[in-house]
Amino acid sequence: MIVEAFWPDKFQLIGTATSLVFYGVNLTLVVQLLPTLRRARKWTTAATFISFLLVTAFEVLVSYITYTTSFDHRPSFESIDVKPFLLALRSLGMVATWVIDSFVLYQCFTVYSIYKKQLWVIALSFLFFLSSLGSGIYLLAWTRDLGIQVLPHFPLCLVNKFIMSFLIIVKLFKHRRMLECEFDIEKDKQLTRPYTTLIQILVQSYALHASFSLVFLVLYMAKHAAWRLVLPNAVQAGLLSHLLVRFSASRSMRDDSFNSEKESSSIRFSHSQSSQWNTTETVT
Repeated sequence: MIVEAFWPDKFQLIGTATSLVFYGVNLTLVVQLLPTLRRARKWTTAATFISFLLVTAFEVLVSYITYTTSFDHRPSFESIDVKPFLLALRSLGMVATWVIDSFVLYQCFTVYSIYKKQLWVIALSFLFFLSSLGSGIYLLAWTRDLGIQVLPHFPLCLVNKFIMSFLIIVKLFKHRRMLECEFDIEKDKQLTRPYTTLIQILVQSYALHASFSLVFLVLYMAKHAAWRLVLPNAVQAGLLSHLLVRFSASRSMRDDSFNSEKESSSIRFSHSQSSQWNTTETVT
């Protein structure tokens, strides 16, 4: 079976080139997150590293296929069995999606676990996650069609991520509103800034991932070969959406700790200055 029949040159070449740019951005974010990941919970750190390694393997495999079909025309590469490659690509993409979605589900659970009576809210998200897990396992274990099967797995993942992101955003809005009601306007800007930043980055990250996924779905259902251009970028966009949320949260925590440390040091400085003034006044 000739591999070129599955990977047209122009679409695969452009898609791989742009996905490598995405991968460079993801690699930079992971490196910047390393100091904060050491202090984070083991599960969240493991989810980030596992998803990054899976996407790395996906990118290496796509790059190898692109190189083989576009540049290397030696006789040994003329005829390649694509079944292992497509199965590996499908497996890596799905498992990476599950890991990232499980992290978002964990975030949603953490936000709503403050009040145990509200835990039922995430039940729908959990059911969608199980559905996407089941559909993916079916595709990997029993489906023999080598075409990348996106229905119903891709829509389930998109809907699930939308529900979880929406629930987290609603909870952040409620927390921000509560702070605005309890504190005066001067302090509101500092106290609510992390919530506003996280809400914005959640919306932007989901929009980024959803846009690539929807374009891929439309092209695939229309049986247009350009879906091969979008697919590698959709996988990278899924990881990027996860890393952007983590990077925004870590930066907000770092800024808050810096501001609180600065405020406490200024208080200590003013206290020492006042003590020195009182001592001088007593001596004279």
